[in-house]
Amino acid sequence: MYFLSTVPAFSSSSIPAECSLCAALEALLAWTEGLDACRIRVTTEGGKIVLSGDISSKSALETAIVVAEVFTCRSVIADLAVRPKVFAVPSSSPSIQAVYRATS
Repeated sequence: MYFLSTVPAFSSSSIPAECSLCAALEALLAWTEGLDACRIRVTTEGGKIVLSGDISSKSALETAIVVAEVFTCRSVIADLAVRPKVFAVPSSSPSIQAVYRATS
């Protein structure tokens, strides 16, 4: 997971403790096993934790929600898109030939 270093904008209901909580949860999610290929941003809205961004699988979604609920003891709103990482081989790549010579 990539750590997003943006701090949520202050509003009339937002206090520095909320921003610290969001930053701490983002860091925790960044180091959680299974969430390394995810991009999750954490904000608060009406006392609830809001997770937004992209994640790699449904199990990663469930993991992120559980970690956020346990860490903050708050309700979690997950606005996460499941987008698996797909690695494609370029079609113009040269063919690779292996040569093996036996020596006696």
